[in-house]
Amino acid sequence: MKTGIFGGTFDPPHLGHALVAEQALRQLNLDRILFMPASNPWMKDRERITEVDNRVEMTVLATEGNDKFVVSRMEADRAGPTYTADTLRELREQGEEEIYLIVGLDTLAEISLWHTPKYIVEMATIVGYPRDGFEKIPARQLDAVKEGASREVVLLTGPTVSISSTRVRAYVSKGHSVEGLVPAAVNEYISEKGLYGGTDARS
Repeated sequence: MKTGIFGGTFDPPHLGHALVAEQALRQLNLDRILFMPASNPWMKDRERITEVDNRVEMTVLATEGNDKFVVSRMEADRAGPTYTADTLRELREQGEEEIYLIVGLDTLAEISLWHTPKYIVEMATIVGYPRDGFEKIPARQLDAVKEGASREVVLLTGPTVSISSTRVRAYVSKGHSVEGLVPAAVNEYISEKGLYGGTDARS
């Protein structure tokens, strides 16, 4: 089975995430994609992050309708900092052999700073997708990532993802609509829960 791993805070999940996942499924012929909201991303330990259960619930709502999208609580339920290397190790122990780690090119450019990056590139095929301002990755950085990799680094083609969770949160906090930026069910959830400084539309 070819399994894609799509991790992140998903705070909140937006339509850009769905676009990337759909492109990865099609271009890599994946059998499924595991969405993994992280409980405590170690690289964001100084940022205020929404309660993980809320983020998991929003991710479930965002992935409804595609049976190849599966939301995993593996990282959400893990105590302590969330490390991708630990996730890959656990998946290997569960019998997963063909793993594709899906990351933005902005993240790919910094993969050398991750916890045990050599293990990560040995255990999974790294899949990069274009982000605003990161349509391409310098060859020198890409070569450094490839060194020791079990397979070639794959770069997805397609539209650049210009939506960000940071932008969505900022819009909500200012009372602006995020319709067209997040799935309708996620938009409703944000309103119901009053997340990101917004108000409950039903109150």
